[in-house]
Amino acid sequence: MTGPQISFDNVGVTVGSTTLLRDISVTVGGGSWMSIIGPNGAGKTTLLRCLAGLVKHSGTISVGNDHNAHLTSRDRAKLVALVPQTPVVPPGILVYSYVLLGRTPHQGMRFSASADDQRVVDETLDRLDLTRFADRQLETLSGGERQRVVLARALVQSTQVLVLDEPTTGLDIGHQFDVLELVAELGAERGLTIISTLHDLSIAGQFSDRLALLSGGNLVASGNPSDVLTTENLAAHYNIDADVQHNNGEVSINVRRRAATAQTETP
Repeated sequence: MTGPQISFDNVGVTVGSTTLLRDISVTVGGGSWMSIIGPNGAGKTTLLRCLAGLVKHSGTISVGNDHNAHLTSRDRAKLVALVPQTPVVPPGILVYSYVLLGRTPHQGMRFSASADDQRVVDETLDRLDLTRFADRQLETLSGGERQRVVLARALVQSTQVLVLDEPTTGLDIGHQFDVLELVAELGAERGLTIISTLHDLSIAGQFSDRLALLSGGNLVASGNPSDVLTTENLAAHYNIDADVQHNNGEVSINVRRRAATAQTETP
């Protein structure tokens, strides 16, 4: 099964007198991975929170044939799983109990874990090499281990859409790749539609099928990584002087220091 197409049509968000997003229209192909990039304050997290039903917005968001505005919170949780940048972790909670919370949308009125819920959790913990931590308090795990547990909670929702808000925050480069390689493998295995925000542009370009560049609440570029990650776009929206090279899916971005550039330009 391949995940659904997701369409953002003229999505806007205004809080008081401040406009956070303006008329964002972009489509994420079913079963593909799109990363939303942009400088701080561009509106990346806000757009993800709109999809997750956490922020009121104008325009429409469709997940397959379902319009977001018509979905209940429970129905949306069966379609879209969100991995927040800063997840809420109850003090003292065990890894198994935390992951099991992801099954809540499937539990109806019984509010207790069924044999099927437990099977899904057990299989997911095993797949993510977390079974050995099942009885550990989540707060005692390392950053990379905790991030895999948060991902496990999202995966047990058994959705076809996975939304990741800066999933590598606070991780060293090795653990960043561990997490993203795992997401890529699971996406391919399950046919997931993945939407993420990522600060590291080289990593975003390597893992994503498409990129959407936001700046000042506007969508300023979208398309293949080679179309979006250009010297011109980085200069215009990140205010950096950089050489960008694309080679068989690999992305290299070399940024020149402003002081060095100024010295070079001095007659």
